[in-house]
Amino acid sequence: MKKVFLAMAALALLCLGVAASGLTTLDFEGLPTTYYTLYGDQNIGGYYPGVTFGPDATILDRVIGGYTDSDYPPHSGNAVFWSPPELNYVDITFDTPVSYVQGWFTFANPGYLDAYDADGNLVDSDSMAANYPGGNDMMSVSASNIKRVRVHGAFWTGDDIAYEPVPEPSSIIALLGGLASLLAFRRRRA
Repeated sequence: MKKVFLAMAALALLCLGVAASGLTTLDFEGLPTTYYTLYGDQNIGGYYPGVTFGPDATILDRVIGGYTDSDYPPHSGNAVFWSPPELNYVDITFDTPVSYVQGWFTFANPGYLDAYDADGNLVDSDSMAANYPGGNDMMSVSASNIKRVRVHGAFWTGDDIAYEPVPEPSSIIALLGGLASLLAFRRRRA
């Protein structure tokens, strides 16, 4: 019986670890051409469910055309997102809070990734030195309640934005309830 209990507890902890490490990655490949700088210049906006880009984030793509600059390479695939030089920032807002955000960036000047909570308070920040030409390095932020991140700096591109949703309280309560039930069952049998 002890072995069964230990196996169930290990399985529950494994499930919790797997649920907590579920990164969602946005790679900017295959978007409609209206989002491409040279073909429609439309802000990505809410194209991805649960995530909004703005105020002016568009796509550059090596295959679709107009983007051949190996000085600002993609991390994967052929597409990157960016903001025109006159703006130099993109806000990424999440419908529900996330606990971790990372992305791969090339900056001609120092670059920044700032994380904010729902009240607009800065909760974490990361920065990097210029890695142009040809660099592509990761920046990340983490906090328990990230509602929005801002990528900013002069002349930059980004790729492979990944984020981790905050676990829902109901999922954690259900897991803890299951563990409590196992403990109670074990005590009754002892």
